[in-house]
Amino acid sequence: NRPKNPSEFIKGNTSFTREILEFAAEGGNVPTVVVSSTTQVVKDNDYGKSKRAAEELIEEYASNGKINGAIYRLPGVFGKWSRPNYNSVVSTFCYNVANELPLEVRDPRFALPLVYIDDVVQALLSHLYSRFKGVNHFAVTPVFNTTLGELADSISSFPKLRTSLRAPKVGKALEKCLYSTY
Repeated sequence: NRPKNPSEFIKGNTSFTREILEFAAEGGNVPTVVVSSTTQVVKDNDYGKSKRAAEELIEEYASNGKINGAIYRLPGVFGKWSRPNYNSVVSTFCYNVANELPLEVRDPRFALPLVYIDDVVQALLSHLYSRFKGVNHFAVTPVFNTTLGELADSISSFPKLRTSLRAPKVGKALEKCLYSTY
């Protein structure tokens, strides 16, 4: 999701999806293809366009009866194994706070819908053996709606919890997932 040349979005998202679909259609069975897409498909950027084109391929192959498709349009995904300063603001904030580096928050009111990686994996796996026809769009739940400012405040509070020996507010699901990531 961070190519040096924008044409790599097409290669990695659209062309690769086409290759997989062609291979899947050759097998004689009608496989279920589960795809992680992005909420960026509605935006006018290279990444969103390439993902939307991949979705259109899934829809085309499903309408021709060659596959069954499950498409997930994911918002920001966070959790273990995400890379700081690359693909997750949560990971970047966790890394910076853990290493006593400053957080850069340009607009604290910026709305930030997030899903936790464990919920994404569970949702994707649930469709590998499901039986449905055609193409379906699915959402991962829960979606945590927060702001950049709230996210920064929450993650910034974690080091103090360790020194005070107080537990984070794990009753709130977002806090629990953020602390697990931290």
